[in-house]
Amino acid sequence: MLNLNLSQSNRFLLLVLSLLLLHLILWTTLTGVSHSAPDWDNMEELVWGSSVEWGYYKHPPLPSWIMHVLIAIFGTPVWLTFFAGQLSVVLALFFMWKLGCEFSFQPSHQGKQNQYALIAVLLASLITYFTVRGIMNNHNTMQLWSIAGAIWMFYRATRHQRMIDWAWLGLFGGFAMLTKYSALIQFFCFFVYLIYTDQFKKKSTWQGMAIAAVIFFLLLAPHLFWLSQQTAGPLAYANRSLDTSMSRFAELITIREFSETNFARIVPFLIGLGLLAFWNRHKSKEKPASIAAQLNSSDRFFILFMGLAPLVFTLLFALIVKSPLAAHWATTFFLLFGFFSWWLLTDSPRLLKRGIIIVIVLQVISSVGFAIARGPIAQTMGHATRSTYPGIEVSHRLLTIWNNYNQVPLTVIASDTWTAGNIVIHAPNNVQVLIDGDYNKSPWIKSANSSCGMLVVIDRSFDTTGNNKPPKKLVTLLESSRYRGHLTLPWTQRADGPQVDLDWGVIPAGAGCVPSSLS
Repeated sequence: MLNLNLSQSNRFLLLVLSLLLLHLILWTTLTGVSHSAPDWDNMEELVWGSSVEWGYYKHPPLPSWIMHVLIAIFGTPVWLTFFAGQLSVVLALFFMWKLGCEFSFQPSHQGKQNQYALIAVLLASLITYFTVRGIMNNHNTMQLWSIAGAIWMFYRATRHQRMIDWAWLGLFGGFAMLTKYSALIQFFCFFVYLIYTDQFKKKSTWQGMAIAAVIFFLLLAPHLFWLSQQTAGPLAYANRSLDTSMSRFAELITIREFSETNFARIVPFLIGLGLLAFWNRHKSKEKPASIAAQLNSSDRFFILFMGLAPLVFTLLFALIVKSPLAAHWATTFFLLFGFFSWWLLTDSPRLLKRGIIIVIVLQVISSVGFAIARGPIAQTMGHATRSTYPGIEVSHRLLTIWNNYNQVPLTVIASDTWTAGNIVIHAPNNVQVLIDGDYNKSPWIKSANSSCGMLVVIDRSFDTTGNNKPPKKLVTLLESSRYRGHLTLPWTQRADGPQVDLDWGVIPAGAGCVPSSLS
């Protein structure tokens, strides 16, 4: 009997992993095939990931470290960043499934946690942050797995008071903070939960928090030391992002837009939930109790509080201090929303099978539709989007220009992150990016690199940069270039469509250049 139970458990785990793997393959493959270039945030990670630093000028370092490892394994194909973003998504969903398996139900429903949890996770996977926006390899998406892990370990730590769970909480918390400082919102929710549930009255809570704190700060120490040496960096960037100069009316408009956008992004989840609830409806007059009604009351509170608190506290904070809100800052706020389906769904023998069918159908429709819209349709109609940018052709043309004036390989390109990234990911050798011509943004550029000259590129394409005012340092480099020119080529497959419009300059390699030391 024991072996049978283990076999059933393993088979169900295999089902969960198979469905998550399908999600990963579906979105990575279709997006990788349909896109000729990554999104802007994805390109930023490819550029940063070329060098391991303790921090970068906008954000902490962990996502770029992960990208560095992936680049070492796979190189720099366009699909790599989509894979990295979706890998964070499926890992977060797996942690949420593990969390759901630990909730306690009434005896009549005990033993079905893994099925209920899978239904919740599958429905949550329809949320836009886990699909269309899950391919965006930015720090919000890359924080999903560590925040999910922290929530899971926080539940275990407060329920079982085992020191190993507190230690894991400190580890996941450190990873989350090394990804983006917005992890503080989740930590604040943990703190309020501990106060409300009287956890601070327990000696074991204080002991566990001490262990978690030690691991957290040990993990964070090198980055904090690096941060203390910066006159401008992630803290300055975060401070600019939270500019509080707007009026109260403007703040209310911002909150409304933030709320409307995020509601739109959970509509696919609501559609999936509605379809499943309708298909699973009971024909008898006596409607059975919902899944949530069979759930332990403390677990119901945990789901409701942890599911809603980050969103509520963020809106309250923005309202009080009048700070701007970007919709994508809420990426990690919807991790537990799948469990809200338990309040609408009731148990039935075919609930899981129906849920799997609905979610797979909706996932295929959305991923195929997105790929076609961002790829073939956008190309045919001549839409100047990042997904249609001719990165390979741009890289080939500019590398040819470099080779016309130099006998050594290109090692440094000065440009904005997007344009430079499209060149270097298709370059045959390792090329470093001098972001915006600013050495403070690119500490990996050393004198040994720059002595071998550089290629300077300013993208005048309005739809790429959003404005026609390139950074002054980049303009200065272009003006100091010995050779200069202009390059235009079709952005899409339509010859009469929008054009990529580039100014280029070549600063030739100097006498001190040693090509053999460059790789």
